[in-house]
Amino acid sequence: MDFQSIKLNRKSIAELEDVAFDRTSSQDIAIVGIAVKLPLADTVEQFANNLKTGRDCVRPIPSLRKQDTDLYFKQMGLEPEDLAYGEAAYLDEIDKFDYSFFKLSPREASLLDPNQRLFLETAWRAIEDAGYGGGKLGGSPTGVYVGYGSDADYLKLIRQVEPEAVSMSMAGNVRPIIASRLSYLMDLRGPSFIVDSTCSSSLVAVHLACQAIRNGECDSAIVGGTQLHLIPIREYEVGIESSTSRARTFDDRADGTGTGEGVVAMMLKPLEQAIESRDHIYAVIKSSALNQDGGSVGITAPNAEAQEAVIADAWKRAGIDPETIGYIETHGTGTKLGDPIEVEGLKRAFRRFTDKRQFCAIGALKSNIGHLDNTAGIAGLLKAVLSLKNKCIYPTLHFDRPNRVIDFAESPVYVNDKLMEWKSGPHPRRCGVSSFGISGTNCHVILEEAPVERSWMKPQHDEYRLFVLSAQTVSALETYVDASLDYLMHRPSIDFGDLCYTLGTGRGHYRYRIAIAAKSVDEVVDELRSFKTAGFKGMQDRSQGESNSSLYADSIDRLQSQLEAIRSAAEVVFATYFSSDRMDRMLCAELGRLYVQGVSIPWERLYRQERRRRLSFPTYPFDRYRCWVNLTDHTSKGRARHTSAKRNDAYEAARNESHNQDQDQSAFYHQRRWLPEPLPQIGRKSHGCETILILTEDHQDSSPFVRRWKAVGSKVIEAAMGDSFKVVDVTKYIVRDEMEDYERLLHDAFDSFNSLGDRSLLIVDLRFAAFGNEDETLEKHEQQLEQSIYRLYRLIHALARRDGHESIAVTLVTSYADEVTAEQPRVRPEQFAMIGLSKAAGWENPNLKIRWIDVDEQSDLVESVCSELEVETTEYWTAYRQGKRYVECVDVLRLEEEVSSSLQPFFIRSQDINGTYLITGGLGSIGLLIVSHFVKESKGNIRLALMGRTALPPRDQWPDLEHADQDKKIVRAIRAIREMEDAGAQIEVIQADVSNKEQLSKAITSLRQRHGRIAGIVHAAGVSEGNLMSRLSAEELRSVIASKTTGTWLLDHLTRQDKPDFLVLYSSAITLVGGIGSGPYTAGNAYLDGYSAYRNRFGLRTLTINWPAWKETEKDEADEVDESKEMFCLMSQEDGIRAFQELLQASEAAPVRQAIVGRWNRGSHLFVLGELLPFRQSEQVQQALTRSITTDKTHAKADHRRSAGTANNGTFAAPNKWPTTHSEIEEAVAEAWKQVLGYEELDVHANFFEIGGDSILITRVHHYIDEEFPGLTTVADMFSYPTIARITDHLYDVVSDTEETGETTLESIEANSFNEAIFAMFERVKRGELSIENAVDLYRGMEVANG
Repeated sequence: MDFQSIKLNRKSIAELEDVAFDRTSSQDIAIVGIAVKLPLADTVEQFANNLKTGRDCVRPIPSLRKQDTDLYFKQMGLEPEDLAYGEAAYLDEIDKFDYSFFKLSPREASLLDPNQRLFLETAWRAIEDAGYGGGKLGGSPTGVYVGYGSDADYLKLIRQVEPEAVSMSMAGNVRPIIASRLSYLMDLRGPSFIVDSTCSSSLVAVHLACQAIRNGECDSAIVGGTQLHLIPIREYEVGIESSTSRARTFDDRADGTGTGEGVVAMMLKPLEQAIESRDHIYAVIKSSALNQDGGSVGITAPNAEAQEAVIADAWKRAGIDPETIGYIETHGTGTKLGDPIEVEGLKRAFRRFTDKRQFCAIGALKSNIGHLDNTAGIAGLLKAVLSLKNKCIYPTLHFDRPNRVIDFAESPVYVNDKLMEWKSGPHPRRCGVSSFGISGTNCHVILEEAPVERSWMKPQHDEYRLFVLSAQTVSALETYVDASLDYLMHRPSIDFGDLCYTLGTGRGHYRYRIAIAAKSVDEVVDELRSFKTAGFKGMQDRSQGESNSSLYADSIDRLQSQLEAIRSAAEVVFATYFSSDRMDRMLCAELGRLYVQGVSIPWERLYRQERRRRLSFPTYPFDRYRCWVNLTDHTSKGRARHTSAKRNDAYEAARNESHNQDQDQSAFYHQRRWLPEPLPQIGRKSHGCETILILTEDHQDSSPFVRRWKAVGSKVIEAAMGDSFKVVDVTKYIVRDEMEDYERLLHDAFDSFNSLGDRSLLIVDLRFAAFGNEDETLEKHEQQLEQSIYRLYRLIHALARRDGHESIAVTLVTSYADEVTAEQPRVRPEQFAMIGLSKAAGWENPNLKIRWIDVDEQSDLVESVCSELEVETTEYWTAYRQGKRYVECVDVLRLEEEVSSSLQPFFIRSQDINGTYLITGGLGSIGLLIVSHFVKESKGNIRLALMGRTALPPRDQWPDLEHADQDKKIVRAIRAIREMEDAGAQIEVIQADVSNKEQLSKAITSLRQRHGRIAGIVHAAGVSEGNLMSRLSAEELRSVIASKTTGTWLLDHLTRQDKPDFLVLYSSAITLVGGIGSGPYTAGNAYLDGYSAYRNRFGLRTLTINWPAWKETEKDEADEVDESKEMFCLMSQEDGIRAFQELLQASEAAPVRQAIVGRWNRGSHLFVLGELLPFRQSEQVQQALTRSITTDKTHAKADHRRSAGTANNGTFAAPNKWPTTHSEIEEAVAEAWKQVLGYEELDVHANFFEIGGDSILITRVHHYIDEEFPGLTTVADMFSYPTIARITDHLYDVVSDTEETGETTLESIEANSFNEAIFAMFERVKRGELSIENAVDLYRGMEVANG
């Protein structure tokens, strides 16, 4: 069709509508989104209907849930028949979760606390209900406040049923992560935590969220609560249980409360902003108040005076007349003590302002769904919100005769026991909600109905609009269609423009899509009915065959290879559609067809000229997959489960055998070394098929690189730093050092890259190769950090946020990042820190292939970089000094024999008691161990200053705190300090941030004035936090690395005048390898690795110790470490103390400036990564590990053969007999994935790293594949082919070649490599690059190397 012939005629905004609202208060908070999972109600509408009909939701436990608990009790050796399940307001199911939607593996999801799972889904739906789905809140200061306080019941279940999975389950069972997981997944940057004040937790969470919004701590907030009963057998009574399992609140027969389950989530915004944004507003929070019972009859008994005070305070804060309150949702537990006290508190509060009687209705949700414990408050808030929204007061159940202790006749309140219309008056409808914790924390919230909107819309029935739905699976999409159809059939008069706006701008746009070009709700309903009849597949087939349809359905995967061409065509359609009068159905339908093929529609631009409202519409219908611990019915084991268990057992047995070998045979100390190694003379590659993007400073000359690469056929794009983003021409850019500019540059580079067809993209960053001086001022230090690690962060962040999966090679060039030779003039530790940051980025983004080249002024920059890039190499980091090439490796560090054989006691060189030894992070567990060691070795004749950001309580409180069940870390520190002081040591605790110059300088000056010089420093302070690079903010990065970077620099320079005997820096072994989410932590510690080299060059004794993870005697459950993912064995306290003493002594006797401590963990999955690891091991280390791992594999394969022999009646399968057909190979590969990830079904095109896999788990996949196809694949292949389909295709080709040649795979691969090297050598002789004599010498060397 001719898109250029469309009539252009758009109306102005002023012509479209005129809208006004009643006046509002700047303190008012709007509730704009709600989602629930409550007893017998999965939606707000179902819950409202249950309230309206007076439904009693208390019932016996659902049969499917009882099956799980029965199995659990059987495994625990109990008979279910002997146990009594109480009645409660149960949820139908708590074991279902859409793990694939949240990119988790089934295995990981099954180990996630169900409270986390259900709150995550519910909060997600609340955000969508508000119209802010689809990543709209990403990066915003949105807070998350969750009321939750249950014990770690699911972790207990895992410990009892699957103890081997405990380490993997830790993050999924740490209580605060219920809130932070949502922040993590949606990239929310506001405060995020759980609130536990027992019964009032979730209403207190609402109060705190409102306060944070008013204080400017967040722009909006997600509030909620979750309560589940995983094992619903009561082990003991607490004295408030109802004899009928039902709360008969305010009734004369009331004898206690019932219990229930549920999840509620709401989204809050300032009312003024909600009105401006035209949000759907459920109700308004006018105010809230919080207080404590203080002294009462008992610590758990309520206090009428405190309840009176908190209610009156809330009224005062709201600035309302209490007589305008028409309803109060009470705490209403139905206990003999609680009900009369609550009514008395209400009476006393009202009597401060009015003598009117029985004018305010009261009710209690607990009569419907029992007591939801931590979630009770927000559930009551929801009931009150629905009363305001639906203009009715819902009945309180089980109220037959008023409690005789309560004089309702003289009270201002009455119990509402039937559905009642809530008539309007001169004031807006208002109500209150109370929630009182057994902890004594009381909360009251005042609500008001949403402001009346007066709107005069000019009808636009002739415009065609795009109605869209999408989901990650076909089943979810079809469920979404059903829900949408039901919703629209009951609301035919809904504004169609608002509906389409809400779905376009307020929902995510996923893999399977439908789009309908229509002018009304009726037309959409007709098309959805057609879809329901045909199903997705039928409609998809129809869409491909018709060019004149109003409805299109498709998967964005189908035309993935043509997506760039489709996007280019879309720009023409966009331009035409946006400027048209939108009265052409075919144009709108064409937009829909592009949408379902995968084009991203600029929805905000589409509605820019219209002030549309957000509507409440059905939210994403999550698929229901079972995710639960492996409860085994011993009477019926399936063959598949049995096989899976055998394979996993064999794998774990092999790993454990490795781990249990005599560890004393491996070295305990290691070092990094730079060894001279010339470039390989084989494996040369051409850049002729590459697009190369060069990044430079504005003063750097990139022309020699451009000429060299253009000469071999590469397309080169240059980008230089400047003050603004500018496109000079298609191959030259000027960009700012800002994330948005990098993203624009990358977008253009990828467009160029994709337009050239199947080519590779190489980014070469030369900016860090500018030869700067070392930073001797704080200003210079901070400038160097900004231009190194923060600059790299911005670039990698932009790369990590890209949606595409293109393979990108990134080469970064530095200068003097490490001490490669003693003769070099300087060392720049901030550049070392960049290398640490990049190691984490590589694991998080397998499509990024990062490498580093470090150069000096005496080396030819162009020749060094270009030559390095022309060779196929697995080196992560190479260096050039005076034209000579070096590679980094990890080697054994052997201390002088006299050091390890005869340790001297800790020695105070100055022999001056006036000196002070400063230990930062000294109150941490490891810091206290070393401090105690100092005291012991000096026999108490020592003065120590322990510095940290957190202060200990005043000393006069210590005697009480030592025996209190308070913060374990504080108690541990107090006890340790008192013990050291009893031994004679002088201990001073200083609160100071080591990265804050003013605080640190003040502390050091004070110590120096009072006690003399700083005699020695141990810098153990650090923040062990992190985030994925795609989500990491600059503030997060700064907060983690500051103590390691700026803190170290300040400690050094502020104590130079003291000439301390030593500066010991606590680093981590993670700097060798990095890890997912560890970017800031790895970078900070890598700075320390470089700093020891920098400082030792001045003759200042500096030692960096790279510690492995320590075994701690006192730790939280959340701190448990999965040793299979650790490169070094866990360090015992005894080994750690001895290592510190030996290394400190060795640093004085010999030039030891850095030591990596610990024994290699031979059972670690990491070693399977081989050459993918970002460091090289020396030959000695490699041989020791290879012998060990080879032995392990031999044992494991022997075990596998023995088990296979047993299965085949004692006969073994013939060697090298593996599946040969494509379908057989695919089945074997899929089975390996299922074993590791836990899926029952898998999409063969799903990317391993997007469905819960990581770089550690991929090694386990390779293990299983290598069992089926010995020697045919490498771990690198798993990264190169990250889908079942792609690795299957690769394996099929390899198997076919092997079958044809009959050669064993390993020999074939080696022979092919040898032959390729020979051909490459001949080509170099032809080009004159190699003489005949040199070729002969090279051939002999290759012949020896290949046997």
